[in-house]
Amino acid sequence: MNAIKHIACVMDGNRRWAKENGMDSLLGHEHGLGAMKRTLQFCIKNGIKYASFYAFSTENFRRTDKEKNFLFGHVARLASKEFNKLIKENIRIRFFGLKEKFPKSLQKMIKEVEENSVSCTGLTVNFLLGYGSRLEIVRAAKKVAQDIADNKVDPDNISEESFKKYLWTNGTPDPEIIVRPGRHARLSNFLLYQGAYSELYFPNCLWPEVDEDLLQGILDDYNQCQLNFGK
Repeated sequence: MNAIKHIACVMDGNRRWAKENGMDSLLGHEHGLGAMKRTLQFCIKNGIKYASFYAFSTENFRRTDKEKNFLFGHVARLASKEFNKLIKENIRIRFFGLKEKFPKSLQKMIKEVEENSVSCTGLTVNFLLGYGSRLEIVRAAKKVAQDIADNKVDPDNISEESFKKYLWTNGTPDPEIIVRPGRHARLSNFLLYQGAYSELYFPNCLWPEVDEDLLQGILDDYNQCQLNFGK
């Protein structure tokens, strides 16, 4: 059996699921919350210590103001209700991405949630908001260049592992599994550096349909993989 510490998910297909079920497209995000909760419970049940959710990409900033405001309000509601429940369950919550581009009120809530959960020792949940992997890598490269210019870092000592410390996800192990529902077989700018050796799963469903049976099937498949990392 292969040890797994981290499962990462692209929460794709909320709007399409709502339309296919005769609902306003924005309500799909509410139903996507159920899939997220099921994934968290699956991780806790199976001793998986990290779960990451791609909630809002850098490209999503191009969506309509109506949808962006709905999503921002959705995160705010989570911060005031659901996140507090997670903290009571000893779950740590972190946010990665361009948090500074979100409304000030939401930034404040995000900061409070992170601070209130910092001492939690159970599952760590990462929400990638305003996240784009290419931007993350470019920003990390700029920081490395600045540290070299300031004589803080010897360029000869920069390694793949030390470079990770400059990424938004610093402190989180690379995901062994990346799950991307939504009926598209692509990563969409998600954890490109961290996912170099991840097993990729593209189930033929939409995010609100993800449940324990699907996740168990993915875990069973992963446990049968022969992982040699190029050796």
